[in-house]
Amino acid sequence: MVISYLDSSIRVETATMYLTRHGGCDTVLSRMGFTEPHFERHVVDAAGEVLIGLHDRVADLGGEDIYTIINNWRAAHGYPLNTFQMTLRRWARQVFPAALVTQRIKRLEAIKQKLVSMHGQFSLSEMQDIGGCRAVVATVDQVYRIAERYGESDFEHELDYTNDYIKGPNARSGYRSLHLIYRHRSRARPAYNGQRIEVQLRTSLQHTWATAVETADIFLREALKAKRGSPEWTRFFILMSSVFASWENCRRVPRTPPEMNVLKTELASLVDRLDVLNRFRSFQTSLRVMEKYRPKGNLYSVLLLNPAAGTVTIYDFRPSEFEKASETYAGLERNKPEGGDVLLVKADNAASIRRMYPFYFPTTEEFRKCVRRAIS
Repeated sequence: MVISYLDSSIRVETATMYLTRHGGCDTVLSRMGFTEPHFERHVVDAAGEVLIGLHDRVADLGGEDIYTIINNWRAAHGYPLNTFQMTLRRWARQVFPAALVTQRIKRLEAIKQKLVSMHGQFSLSEMQDIGGCRAVVATVDQVYRIAERYGESDFEHELDYTNDYIKGPNARSGYRSLHLIYRHRSRARPAYNGQRIEVQLRTSLQHTWATAVETADIFLREALKAKRGSPEWTRFFILMSSVFASWENCRRVPRTPPEMNVLKTELASLVDRLDVLNRFRSFQTSLRVMEKYRPKGNLYSVLLLNPAAGTVTIYDFRPSEFEKASETYAGLERNKPEGGDVLLVKADNAASIRRMYPFYFPTTEEFRKCVRRAIS
């Protein structure tokens, strides 16, 4: 795999040229670096329904292109997301100085999949994780200590609800993490009030599991995050999650064997049948990574992964260029290569991006170590 890293003098020109060739969001951009929402929520909801094929809502769009509406709505989470990320970074590192903290805007394909799978339960304007920030720490105790900071502070934003997938792991997937869903409230920036932001808190072990699922989704063409993966791979990850839970002295995933020896026997059978260790190693060895990272500070980065070509292209943008980053993100999403993936993130530096999103730079050794330990 070759990492293409565009230098500062080329980045903006390249993004502009790409959008000129392929089209992108037509939203009028301000010079402040953040987009405000330009469409009423009922229009946003109509765009979401048209996205998943419910064309009876086309009349509600007012003649606007659905991607213009959806991309504006996504980009309008940038300001509140950045606000939440700064607070999370401060509190997470008070609890665990080496905490990894990053933020991301949800991918268009992921939005579509969620609207399809959860149709009738919520609309696009109520989706809670279009903007999400995450902290990865060492222990479960640290996760809850960070969560306590939110409850004990005079945090001005409104806690909507909490999803605790550590105390109650997802039975259909094995996913474990703690989610705090907030609504942005600010007298200074009322245009963003009501925007939902999801704060994810997880341990490094939970993160290793989650990024292995992402790797399988991308390179094996599974749909595990959307809960539409093959039964055997789904079961493998559920069992691995239960093993990880036992290592952290937490509740195991429902409907997995209570006896560890029985669980390990079933897991070992799946590891052998699916050739897990070799397949995960192949992601790392067949896609050669040429290291060209240079720590750049706390920038926005758009990552374009092309597994077929074995390339990752990274477009960097300064903190004041969020809207340009959003435009590039939207344009690349609509024209990505088959099997490719695009992500818009913000992290301290390139090394943090690699650690938070290892499925973009197939570093699977940590997960393979855990699998070998689990079946030993």
